[in-house]
Amino acid sequence: MARARRGRRGRPSANRSPLIALHQATAAILRIKPGWRFTLAGPVPLGAEARAVQEGVMAKCDEVFTRAREAGLIRPDADVAWVRQAYLALLAESAHSAREGADPDALAARLLDTLMHGVAPR
Repeated sequence: MARARRGRRGRPSANRSPLIALHQATAAILRIKPGWRFTLAGPVPLGAEARAVQEGVMAKCDEVFTRAREAGLIRPDADVAWVRQAYLALLAESAHSAREGADPDALAARLLDTLMHGVAPR
């Protein structure tokens, strides 16, 4: 099924739901991030090439959150940069606190539920 949502060369399809794209990206990051805990511990000086890659990743992240806002998943007045920062903070916390062998899909679902709905009762 994931293959059907991918475009040519295995890249995610642009017409996928932003929430599905966020979940898949979050789970993928959580699969590898616990092994890179040092990268989440604090700011790391970046060279020009690494800075360019990071800027590209942040731009793609903003693009997904903009699509989510346009799809009505995020309030129309939400600041996309702030939503991204909140997402990244939740991502870092999820990676730091994940137990060995934790299910990345369950962690991603919890992260996105918290981001999209907060912690108040529904």
